[in-house]
Amino acid sequence: VRLVLTQKLLKQHKLNLLESQYYLAPIGAMCLLLGAIFAEFPHGMRLGAWQIVREHPLPFFASATLGVVASFMTFLLIKVTNSVTLKVLNTARNAAFVLFTVTFLHEEASMLQMCGYTLSLSAFSLYTYFKSHGM
Repeated sequence: VRLVLTQKLLKQHKLNLLESQYYLAPIGAMCLLLGAIFAEFPHGMRLGAWQIVREHPLPFFASATLGVVASFMTFLLIKVTNSVTLKVLNTARNAAFVLFTVTFLHEEASMLQMCGYTLSLSAFSLYTYFKSHGM
């Protein structure tokens, strides 16, 4: 639902990337912060997790920066293509990552999981083929 609404804002209301971030980023940040306050903050305070952030600010800053870049790239991809393409790409990326970790990093996965990931990649390949041939 979120991706379809984002697509509607970007394409039908002609918002550019910065405008869309201006309107949607505060809402997303508020929802994530609210969830983190209840789910993670008490546990993090008990463990003294903030000390890790203070001791190593650069990796946390780099992670936050990459998050902002990923958000902009998501909006750009939706604007150029559509939300279905983004969903299909994410599914293929996740399946490829799992297959990579199982094959090369020797992670464990059941036969059912492997069949599911292989099916996802096969469906993505077919989608790409039919999309590129205008079918």
